[in-house]
Amino acid sequence: MNPSEIPQHELDAELPLDEVNFSHVEQDVEDEPYTPNLMRSFAAVKVAPADTEDAAAFLHVEDREGDDSWYRRCLSLQRQARSLPAVYPTALSASQAVPKNERVLNVKDLRRGMVAFSYDPRIPGTAGHIYFINGWEGKRLLTTTNDAEGPGLVSVVDFNFYADRWGQRFQFGATNLNGYDFSDFNKPAEPMYQGSLGDQYRAMLEDLIKIEQRKRAKGYIRLADALQRDINRMKRKLEKWG
Repeated sequence: MNPSEIPQHELDAELPLDEVNFSHVEQDVEDEPYTPNLMRSFAAVKVAPADTEDAAAFLHVEDREGDDSWYRRCLSLQRQARSLPAVYPTALSASQAVPKNERVLNVKDLRRGMVAFSYDPRIPGTAGHIYFINGWEGKRLLTTTNDAEGPGLVSVVDFNFYADRWGQRFQFGATNLNGYDFSDFNKPAEPMYQGSLGDQYRAMLEDLIKIEQRKRAKGYIRLADALQRDINRMKRKLEKWG
């Protein structure tokens, strides 16, 4: 079975470490936190400030004119493309926080403007990966990501790249990131969290803690351990900036 076709429920399973391609770059550089002013002052936003074409334009510029500054920063790249604030440290924890009704499990249903998540549960401590869906060209699905054609570089690659070259299994596509709906796919959008960005950050942290507890209770230890790492990071940021 092609890794991109593995059912969602199997992606959380504890798989044996066999011959796995570890040569790809793990996207585990922690995404930057809010500044103290952002934590206190910004009001809740219902939808992502940047729409699909804004995000595509941002990524196109990084592809054509950008430098190599995106090394191991996939989450930072994708949330900045949508002009979103930082919340979760890694793509893995960001993916676990996406509401179930915002997830697109079938590859054939992926559309331009969505983001997609992938990871390999066989790698202990994996941070996962997130990339932009450019859209279909015939039977090919194109995406934009970092580190594929060189450390820190942004480029357009085929959807199958992540499974074929990095061993990263498709998890799902999403129309929501860091608690913000993508207006292109959600009309009208509903706010997930209320209050200042600081209030939203605390609420998202509480939700991630609950997710980690559920995964651990079900026996998904590697996934739970990876989420616990990000929870600890978020707690430290909250202590620093809160």
